[in-house]
Amino acid sequence: MQALLFLFVFFFVDIGQLCGAEEEVNPSPPNPVQLKASWWDYYDVDPERLEIRIQKTDEIFQHLSMELPETVKEEAAPLMQQILVGLATYREMIKKPLILHAVEEHKHESYTFQDFLGLIQQLNQLGLMLETIHHQIKIEKTNLRSDQSYIDARLAAYLSSSKSDPVRVIKGLKIMVRKVAIEIDKRKIAELEIEKQHRQNAFEALKNELIVAQGRIDKRTIDIPLLQKEVETCQNLLNQHQDNLAYIQTQAANHLNLLASEQILFQTLKYAHTKVRCIEAKLELILGQVIIQPERKSVKELYKQLAVLEEERNLVDQELGDWKSAADLYYEISLNNGSQEVVKLAQDIGVIIQKVDQQHRYNGYLFDQCSEVIHLYYTSMSDRFTEYWESFVFKWRQYSTWAHKSMFKVGQTPITFYGLLKTLFLIVIAYFIAKFVRLWVNAIGKKQSRFKQAGIYSLGRISYYAIFIIGIIIAISSIGLDFTAFAVIAGALSVGIGFGLQSIVNNFVSGIILLLEKKLRVGDLIQLETGEVGRVIEVNVRTTLVRTFDNLEILVPNADFVSKRFTNWTLTDRIRRVRIPFSVAYGTDKGLVKQAATEAAKNVEMTLEDKVPQVWLNKFGESGLDFELVVWVNESLVSAPPMGTAAWYTWELETSFRRHGIEIPYPVRDVRLTKVP
Repeated sequence: MQALLFLFVFFFVDIGQLCGAEEEVNPSPPNPVQLKASWWDYYDVDPERLEIRIQKTDEIFQHLSMELPETVKEEAAPLMQQILVGLATYREMIKKPLILHAVEEHKHESYTFQDFLGLIQQLNQLGLMLETIHHQIKIEKTNLRSDQSYIDARLAAYLSSSKSDPVRVIKGLKIMVRKVAIEIDKRKIAELEIEKQHRQNAFEALKNELIVAQGRIDKRTIDIPLLQKEVETCQNLLNQHQDNLAYIQTQAANHLNLLASEQILFQTLKYAHTKVRCIEAKLELILGQVIIQPERKSVKELYKQLAVLEEERNLVDQELGDWKSAADLYYEISLNNGSQEVVKLAQDIGVIIQKVDQQHRYNGYLFDQCSEVIHLYYTSMSDRFTEYWESFVFKWRQYSTWAHKSMFKVGQTPITFYGLLKTLFLIVIAYFIAKFVRLWVNAIGKKQSRFKQAGIYSLGRISYYAIFIIGIIIAISSIGLDFTAFAVIAGALSVGIGFGLQSIVNNFVSGIILLLEKKLRVGDLIQLETGEVGRVIEVNVRTTLVRTFDNLEILVPNADFVSKRFTNWTLTDRIRRVRIPFSVAYGTDKGLVKQAATEAAKNVEMTLEDKVPQVWLNKFGESGLDFELVVWVNESLVSAPPMGTAAWYTWELETSFRRHGIEIPYPVRDVRLTKVP
């Protein structure tokens, strides 16, 4: 029986595996009416199998098209064609393997000066390509995330819809169209990533070749007079463009229109292009002079020249973004409203601005090469030290220029990194000044005993808050920020305070009120509404620290001292009247009781001598006569808590009564036993 059961199970398991294998070998193409979440797996195969599956998909579409109603068929036919074309495109793309080819490094025995400059130009071009590819990848990934979110939502709605929906096939086809496009985009991104890495490797290889070429330049190929003549030519051309720009601006002042504005921008860009070309010529001259005659100029003099050129380059860099924005605006306006002349001029502006941008980037690489060549040809200790210092100053100027660029705006005020850094620095300085003033005030108060410590503490705290707040205002004003720009922020902040920050602001304001009113000072002895008694140790921004006589520290919100009742035993002075109840046995001489109680009161140090203690007979108690000692005390004469005052007098009363033989009664109860009949 067991053998038969084993054969039965083995048979059906084997049949199931065969069926599964057959389904895996010959899967069915996705049906737009019954798409599954994993339908793309059918096409995620090698190019050879994908071609076969595209043919099967075409057959399924033809069969499905014959069964569709005419109204649906008209909309479905172009979608099916898009899917087939997209799959064919995807197949052609995956036929090309993603291979990162090695970059061959070229290093020659010698280089001409023009070859060296050509390598720098190639480096500039590669850098520009890398930026373009990086930007393209970023855009593709952004679009891909958007498309993926869209198709996920569509697929979820599709899977939850009814299979009898007449337009379900259209929904399925649209999902397939978008998914094929997404997979094509993924492949494009992968190809771009490979190209980016290849360009990056070529960029690094070219940088290495430049390092080698710096020391292998044939000095005979450097024509210093020719380089100097190039600088003079550029300078003369720059002066001409400057005169032309001034003339055009003067002519356009009376009748400024779109054409005149474009002419001014075009002439400005021609001037800028000549300017960056002059910077290039001067940098090439510096390179040639360093290589062929390094002893002619000192490192300090060279970096001084570079600093001047860097300032000129920064001026172009600051205007370049505005020029690009203006060029785009003029081109858009000219297409809509401009004449043929205006459109042509807008196109010329676009061309020249690209030249300015490329030349400007090239000059950046020239600056780097100048620094490296100076490092290579000036090798003495003094030159090396000067180079390090001047290089640091030069780089600092470069980064400081970046720090002055606008990061964002608050209202109409541009905020730069330098502005944020300056604001933070001023706030930190204000904090330390405020803290120093507070410590200084406290130190003066400790040295001068005639000052009240509570007043010194309040003065220190208020000075701290005032200096710190003024410092914050000065710091914010230092970046030119108008406080009216905070109107919207203040409105939003008020809502936040109303909900989440109300208690914090309430406690802060209450703390300021306590310091100004001086109803609660450091050193005061207070009793809270909950019954705890202790001394005030600190009045902070949000809470007040109270230390009880059991050495427990309690943090009390400042708002509680403003809105709730509490007892301040030392608000004005510590003179008060206390009442100490006591009892004596019936039959005791009242005069003797008064004498003994008065003697006991005078034995306590805090009893005021100018006020005679009084002894009152209040009532006849159950066990004796109930008296009350009424005495005026000055608790500042002893270091004892207020609740300890009664203990002092009770102690002396018991001693005095014992000395005079006065009996202190205790409760007596008579118990009578009655015989129960």
